[in-house]
Amino acid sequence: MGGMLGESKNDVLKLIPDQLKAKTVFVEHPVTQEHVLELLRQHHFQFPVIFKPDLGERGFMVKRIFNEHGVEAYLKK
Repeated sequence: MGGMLGESKNDVLKLIPDQLKAKTVFVEHPVTQEHVLELLRQHHFQFPVIFKPDLGERGFMVKRIFNEHGVEAYLKK
């Protein structure tokens, strides 16, 4: 029963020094698969990656994405 129900993860992460947090890229919705893949390349991410919605809801829509097809499927939801 943990988590940050209804709180912006991005706002909370802004309060944490960069050296103490995981590499993160905030993407505003709506977004295309192509844009997300370009951001992942620009920031040197490699699959698998974790996708999370900005607003916390006890793990809802937190998914490990293994490839480009996973990005597409996640964005459709």
